[in-house]
Amino acid sequence: MSQPPRTRRSTRAKLLTTAAAAAFLGWTAVVVVAIARTPEAGAESFEALAAVVDRSVHSDDIGGLERYVHGDGAGEYTDTLAEKLTGAGFDAVSVTPDTSRRTQVITLTATRRGHLVSCLDWETVQDEGRWFLDPVTPLVTDGCRKP
Repeated sequence: MSQPPRTRRSTRAKLLTTAAAAAFLGWTAVVVVAIARTPEAGAESFEALAAVVDRSVHSDDIGGLERYVHGDGAGEYTDTLAEKLTGAGFDAVSVTPDTSRRTQVITLTATRRGHLVSCLDWETVQDEGRWFLDPVTPLVTDGCRKP
């Protein structure tokens, strides 16, 4: 009994199987590398979080704060904040970290013609060793008081 001769189909099937396996392995490698290169949400420290907020506010990149806002709805929160800041017509905006309170706070103050017209306190939250902005406004805000 002799073996039947190999056909082109079996060779073609092997090539397709090999190509499919290579494509799958390539896709898997791309996904693994993309996940590994995605930065962790939150900041490493309170000081780093304050620096990110300051950079974002002064470079008009409020949307960049999305991964630093704690909880669900971070994208919607930063989009709304960006809209409000863009249309407000402030002369100057400053970011001030405050570690003197029970909860560390980052205060955003804005002026128009040299007068304080707006203020926003963000309490900070530490979650799994990372620092985030709490989008819920504190019930008592004293960051806008002038010393």
